[in-house]
Amino acid sequence: MGLLFFVAAIFATLTSCISVLESITANCVEVFHTERKKTVVTLSVIYLAASAVVALGYSLFYFEAKLPNGTTGQLLDVMDYVSNSVMMPFIALLSTILIGWVKKPSFVIEEMESSGHAFRRKRLYTVMIRYIAPVMMFVLFLQSTGILSGIFS
Repeated sequence: MGLLFFVAAIFATLTSCISVLESITANCVEVFHTERKKTVVTLSVIYLAASAVVALGYSLFYFEAKLPNGTTGQLLDVMDYVSNSVMMPFIALLSTILIGWVKKPSFVIEEMESSGHAFRRKRLYTVMIRYIAPVMMFVLFLQSTGILSGIFS
């Protein structure tokens, strides 16, 4: 049973890696107008090298860094912190600004109603995406990066 579990885990990991690589490959082929095969090989080499560096973060590339949230972390912890505590809240903030102010809420409302179903809470959605969500995402960004705790300490 243990062997089957690890085989299943390997397949789950492999398919996740392929899906991530595929999205990056498709974008690179479209933006840089390169051959798909060369792009896949180039990105695979970069992907493997970056993965090896992170995997060796607790041995060959070991270091300790003080993170803004007050913890100490190694390479994987730093990558996790940047991804989860900086990039995700920042992208969420930018998304609320894009949908609330650049594309406008009516764009999403029209898409929701294109199937023929009514979107009953249009005003609530508009207020949330334009005013409340950006403020909350900004506060979340400040809190997750440790800036907010630095201000109040």
